[in-house]
Amino acid sequence: MAHNPEGNNGQKPCPPPDEMMAKVAILMRDAQMTDAQLVDAVMQDYDPDVYAMSVGSMRRYRKKYGLLKTRAQHNTVDSIRPYVAAVHERFPTQGVRQTKVVLRQEYDLHVSEKTISTHNRIYEPAAVAARRKHAYIRHAYETPAVGECWSFDQHDKWLRFRVHLHVGLDVYSGKVLWIKAWWTTSNPRIVCSWYLDVIAELGYMPLFTQSDRGTENNGIANAQNLLRHQLMPGLGESLQHRWRGKNRNIKPEILWRILRRGWSKGFETILEQGFTRELYDTSLMWNCSLFHFLFIPWLQSELDKFKRRVNYTKRRADKNVATPRDEPEFIFRRPRDYGSEDWHVDIAPEELHGVRGRYAPPQHPVFDVVEPEFGAVLDECYQQLGRLEMNRRTCWDVYAAMKRAVQLKMPGRRATWEPLLEERLTLWRKRVDDDAIPVLEPSSYISDSSSRPPSDEYQPGGSRQEPSRSSGADSEDELSSADFSGPEDVDSLAGWDARELAEIDEFLVDEDDEWLPPQHDDDLSD
Repeated sequence: MAHNPEGNNGQKPCPPPDEMMAKVAILMRDAQMTDAQLVDAVMQDYDPDVYAMSVGSMRRYRKKYGLLKTRAQHNTVDSIRPYVAAVHERFPTQGVRQTKVVLRQEYDLHVSEKTISTHNRIYEPAAVAARRKHAYIRHAYETPAVGECWSFDQHDKWLRFRVHLHVGLDVYSGKVLWIKAWWTTSNPRIVCSWYLDVIAELGYMPLFTQSDRGTENNGIANAQNLLRHQLMPGLGESLQHRWRGKNRNIKPEILWRILRRGWSKGFETILEQGFTRELYDTSLMWNCSLFHFLFIPWLQSELDKFKRRVNYTKRRADKNVATPRDEPEFIFRRPRDYGSEDWHVDIAPEELHGVRGRYAPPQHPVFDVVEPEFGAVLDECYQQLGRLEMNRRTCWDVYAAMKRAVQLKMPGRRATWEPLLEERLTLWRKRVDDDAIPVLEPSSYISDSSSRPPSDEYQPGGSRQEPSRSSGADSEDELSSADFSGPEDVDSLAGWDARELAEIDEFLVDEDDEWLPPQHDDDLSD
């Protein structure tokens, strides 16, 4: 019998097993996927003319490599008890669905919701009763496609710890683009850098951005307007960033609500220990700097895990929601597989250099977690202590040890060095926070982009799919936002199809629609 070069029974061979199953292990950890979905996801990286994979083959390979799912793992209420206890110690208000995700992503445990629910009713009846008392109020929000709008907001509920949180997400898919913890968001340059970093990583930007009127978003607003007008000079004086009034920047507020209910409580309990143990005095700048030096990297790593859980978790089925309820990460990456269009605008990395140098220069001091000279002292002390691990059990012990090390390191008596150090740190912080960015006038977009010749290569949607409009307007009107005819048009977005972009009237609160530029950092929607 002649040798069959195409494999058994004349079929194409499977992809290289070790390489393929390494990808399957990551997909099974991050998202809950069927074998058919695993096949579709894995085969996107291989040539279908060379390799093939069936659902049965995927199942056999999974068992061979020990990648078992819920039934095969045979997890019971008793077997998951120590893991659920550890999860609920970190996230005491977390419900069944989010607990299931944490068990899968951090412990490689595939457990059914029924098993976790049974566990909670047996061992945590009071917590279950407290969660069931919550009532929802529904509002409507419409968005036509992935990449049509990215939305941003800051979270000020941790100001008592001197920590600021900021989030950016795609409105249609719900994918969290970033969620950051930092010692300030008063300087728009740090916020703008997060926006530009995501664009550089993805290679495309949204048609529009939106935020509330806080001045921390001025850098993003200017960068978005300049980049869009550079890529498409025909936009004229149109505004590519939407300033939203109170309670109208909905999507980030939903994310903050999820964070508050399922994530924040456990960490707030830990952070409060610094006050109860009288270790952390927020009135002393050097105490705050030491806290930022130790806690911000740790908190950021925990927020990154939270972001991954949100992006790889299906939303609960809802008959009132028209957008897909699958994992936000997959909707964002492959929108056409979920019945959506991709309205992102392709952008080359070199297009970002001018805007980054103008609004987020890497050498700016806001990117230093602490004042550099004091930071060198902290790093030396941390090195001497052996770079102790920061976690929920050891964090304040590490902080106390570092505090003693700093006091021994500083020359002379505390009454001598502390006032001088406080003055230096206060002046450095004030200099960084006072570096504001004003909102550009619409005429600036034309002057800044006039040196770039018009090109048919750059269109909204880039090389993807152009936005389609139901109106009979000419092509320039279809591809641009509403013409900026006056400040009063900013929130109303006059010229857009209301069926696609406007919130329903019953949601809108009574307020003065007259647009005013952001005046201060406190103009935020809670």
